Amino acid sequence: GKTRLVHEFSRAAAAAGLPVIAGYCQPVGEAVAYLPIIDALRSALQLRDDFDFEELQRYAEERVLALDAGLANYLPHIFFLLTIPTRRHVLDRAIPEEILHRQFHDALSMAFVALARRTPTVLVLDDWHWADSASRRLVANLLRTIADLPLLLLVMARPLPPDACLGLSEASILELDTLTASQAERVLACVTQCETLPPG
Repeated sequence: GKTRLVHEFSRAAAAAGLPVIAGYCQPVGEAVAYLPIIDALRSALQLRDDFDFEELQRYAEERVLALDAGLANYLPHIFFLLTIPTRRHVLDRAIPEEILHRQFHDALSMAFVALARRTPTVLVLDDWHWADSASRRLVANLLRTIADLPLLLLVMARPLPPDACLGLSEASILELDTLTASQAERVLACVTQCETLPPG
């Protein structure tokens, strides 16, 4: 299906030397804003779970500023979104919520634009039918911003309701039909590297 198709594409892109970063939507609805985008940014920054407190702060700051020194003003927002504990880049929670959300949006957009300007990149967003509204607005903005940048955005989803298609109206859409039994067998044979599958 769609996941296997994009997996094979991503593997080929990585083999060709292109960075492939991925974010995954979860069936939590609006509970976590920007969830797949944060997931993808964490992947892009190559943050590891085995970093200690001080090392994680230092490494994350270096990686963010390496993308674009202009992101320095957004370090509190990025650290907050990535749930990185910090004493140096504390987010001002007194900022009105509407302004704060706009700043989150700007910080994430700027980070991915900076990433694309550094090197051609593949950004994969999976299970988009579960995407929160903040992520959908951000992707809509990215599609307008990256028109002249080497950033390939692959969005995978089940059939989408109209409100979930925000920002994707001008994208190239590839619809996949349900696999036939013979097609499913070929996929399984490829994945398992078995020329002949057992009956049933």
